[in-house]
Amino acid sequence: MKSYLQCFKYDPIKPLLQSPQPALHYFTHTEILENTSISSIDIRNLAEVQQIFRKQQNNGSFHIPVKQKQTNGVNYALLETYRNLRYLVDQYQLNNTEPSVKHACEYIWSCQTEEGDIRGLLANQYTP
Repeated sequence: MKSYLQCFKYDPIKPLLQSPQPALHYFTHTEILENTSISSIDIRNLAEVQQIFRKQQNNGSFHIPVKQKQTNGVNYALLETYRNLRYLVDQYQLNNTEPSVKHACEYIWSCQTEEGDIRGLLANQYTP
């Protein structure tokens, strides 16, 4: 069986481990090297994650960078919440055990119509 490293011209592990980004260092150890003995860092306390959390509003939505609330059917608070939530889940592998992520999910579900879809991400088009 061919090692995945044989697919690369250069070994990517060393630069990944030399990165100043703690999350990249952590996930290189845990996901690529499958090193479970690495001292666990708390991803939620990383500066970049905390910066995202600071934008979260009391209702679970995220701060809208523009001064628009809803125009042409677009719910900008919903769109910004979805964008930040996707980033937290994809980039930092956070899930609903994190209270801020759970609160953001609750906000998204609060935008659900009686028919079960969520409108506002793509203007008036529904998002199942």
